Amino acid sequence: MSIIDIATEAAARLNLSRGRDNKWRGHCPACGYGKPTLEVAVEDDRIAVSCNACGAVAGIAAMMGVASDIVIAPSAQSSKVARAIDDWRKAIPVAGSLVERYLQGRGITYPPPASIRFLPRRRNWSDGGTYPAMISLVQRVPGEDDPAALERGASLD
Repeated sequence: MSIIDIATEAAARLNLSRGRDNKWRGHCPACGYGKPTLEVAVEDDRIAVSCNACGAVAGIAAMMGVASDIVIAPSAQSSKVARAIDDWRKAIPVAGSLVERYLQGRGITYPPPASIRFLPRRRNWSDGGTYPAMISLVQRVPGEDDPAALERGASLD
């Protein structure tokens, strides 16, 4: 059985829909988030699994009925990473912004970290509208297995 056949069967088990880009999308069975956050694709003879809400790749693989040794997290697309970093650099600090008022309204009164910023106008891919957005810079925390990670992502300012 080919990796595409395995991925197709696994996607069918989770009731995922296949897009024109040959990726399956739908609701994540691990976190049960209300919107479709799960994406499954074949990448380099492996099955790339990603949930934008929980990121529980191993748990999702188990629920798909797929051996964990053929499941990977998707590789980052450099153009998307560059666009995200560019958005974060264009964003303004939270102090005095709509984000600060939103967080206070949710009962979060301590100062947000500098990694959280505000974009007054950001296009929404799903409906094409432009809305205010809270964004955050998420960096990989280096572990003992990858001490060079800190050097690669240490400073974006």
